[in-house]
Amino acid sequence: MYLTREKPIFLILIILVLSPGLTGCSARQHRSEVTKPVFLPVDVQATDEFTMPDRWWESFNDPELNDLINRSLKANFTLKTAWARFDQAYAFAAKVKAAHTPQVSLDASSARSRSSILNDAIYGNQFSLYLTTTYEVDLWNKLDSIEQAAELDLKASRYDVETAAMTLASQVTTLWFSIIEQYAQLGLLMEQLEVAETYQELAELRFSQGLASALDVYQQRQQVVATRAKIPLVEARLKINQHQLAVLLAQPPNAVILSTKDVLPDIEPIPVDGLLVHLLERRPDIKAGRERVAAADLRVAAAADEQLAVLRLTGRAGYQNSEAGDLFDLWYASVSATVQHTLADGGLRTAEQERTRAITRVLIQQYGQTVLNAMQEVESAMVQEQRQRTYLEELKKQLDLARATLAEARSRYVNGLSDYLPVLVALQGLQQLERTHISARRDLIAFRIQLYRSLGGSWMASLGDESI
Repeated sequence: MYLTREKPIFLILIILVLSPGLTGCSARQHRSEVTKPVFLPVDVQATDEFTMPDRWWESFNDPELNDLINRSLKANFTLKTAWARFDQAYAFAAKVKAAHTPQVSLDASSARSRSSILNDAIYGNQFSLYLTTTYEVDLWNKLDSIEQAAELDLKASRYDVETAAMTLASQVTTLWFSIIEQYAQLGLLMEQLEVAETYQELAELRFSQGLASALDVYQQRQQVVATRAKIPLVEARLKINQHQLAVLLAQPPNAVILSTKDVLPDIEPIPVDGLLVHLLERRPDIKAGRERVAAADLRVAAAADEQLAVLRLTGRAGYQNSEAGDLFDLWYASVSATVQHTLADGGLRTAEQERTRAITRVLIQQYGQTVLNAMQEVESAMVQEQRQRTYLEELKKQLDLARATLAEARSRYVNGLSDYLPVLVALQGLQQLERTHISARRDLIAFRIQLYRSLGGSWMASLGDESI
């Protein structure tokens, strides 16, 4: 039995002391380059009239919509893909952490040798069984930086899941109300077709009485055909929206059977000037960008630490003997410390450090763009909703005037005071306005959905991986 006892303490200490001087500076100095690329504006004063709902789609009071979103959050393939990437990040973080713990290995070997002395062959056997432990001492917090970076990437990956869920909820809600809009358009077209056919009967009756020309009849028949021609286009849009919604639910396009609800909900206005900008901090894509910048910054520090000396400790204990039966009679143990400092590597470590710095700069710019995009989405959604409400108010006035115009034109025509053209023009104008009004109401809901999505939320944090 023997134990190595040589400890070149002075040599180790000299190298460790000189290492920072040889590399010029410590890696920690590189942390200062990470700054906020974008500063959010000062929040405006909040009002008590509006509270941002968390599970915002529930504010529409539609049980079918609530069920669709719950189903999509469990089945959607894009969301499952985000969960799988999160699992990858989790496994990678565990791998990094495990790599920085003491590594223990068991080695067993046997060898047979032959030597010759004065033409006499001598054979020897050697059997051994060792338990070896190696450990790298984290002198400069390099290993800690790498572990922290992996943990931050894991958090960013979780925020990616929340971003996918946030986007999915808005997509399902938007499609749902588009489907309701198409049903409403179909119902309206059926009513308009019936009205057009009534006017056609009126024109034909007056023609048979010699009170109208054949032109009046042809014009109204054309109006009937034009109205009927719009129906298949609406039916096509309805089917396409249903197919898209089915795919979001991870179903074949024709697998989802939906009700024929055709009434769009009314939504209360919000105090546009009372929203707080800090609500943007709830957005998971912004959080993910911030975590990735911090992770990249830690990797810059770790890359700089690679230029410093490395201290590794190795312990070995086991048995060795020339006879397999007596293997456990003779044991062996050793402890060693190795200090390694690279004096020249052709610029390899410097290049890696510059690469990690460049990655950090890229992520900082991407993070800044994400913040700006989020601010733009919020501002645009608020402006669109505000202006859309004004547009709907004016559209309502147009509808009232169009109905009055049609009534007056019909009265003059029936009383023989004008030809049929004013009636036809008024009817066409009114029916187009009615269809536009339905689309405008759906657009208002779409802008509200955009606003809800752009402000993020906290409901995604409670999501669990329900994929199989």
